[in-house]
Amino acid sequence: MTEPSGFQKAYFIQTRQEIDTDKKIRDTTLNFAVLVLGAAGFVVFKADNAEAFLKSLNGLALAVSAITIISSLFYARREKMRQIADRWFVLHDLLQRNPDWLESDANLEAIVTYGFSKPVRNIQRYITKDFILNTAFCSPLFLAVLFFHPVVGAGIIVVCEAIICRLHLRKIPDPLRKIRTSEQESGHVRK
Repeated sequence: MTEPSGFQKAYFIQTRQEIDTDKKIRDTTLNFAVLVLGAAGFVVFKADNAEAFLKSLNGLALAVSAITIISSLFYARREKMRQIADRWFVLHDLLQRNPDWLESDANLEAIVTYGFSKPVRNIQRYITKDFILNTAFCSPLFLAVLFFHPVVGAGIIVVCEAIICRLHLRKIPDPLRKIRTSEQESGHVRK
């Protein structure tokens, strides 16, 4: 059994720690989305006449701005998940090339990268949760947009939901696939 070098051990540990840090950043981003939704609700309920405010252009501007900010925060969460996925793929690849480092074929890296590279029904579990959360966070704001004007509001909701779908439901690719493909095309063989 070959032992990993000191560098490989340090790299593995550092990468795992970076994954944990990125997960904390994702959670913090979710807290900001809660804050934005709460601030929008506070503004509406502090208005002298909440119904009149929601039917005004100011109410529409507030709702659309909050939807945009929340969706942007969820997009930042998705990009952070992509960075985490890149790290998982690298660690999994390292373990695949050195199978004797572990006494089992089952490892967390394999399970996680399977979730990214072979999603059920082409929707990835981590990203799907953010899509559902993004839609749920925006739902009260969607109602506020409908309150402004039903037809205009419905149009805005359809556009926003299409953007949210586009942001979230794209597959996170295996970042090493490009490297493997270019190595195969150039004739280089990995050891």
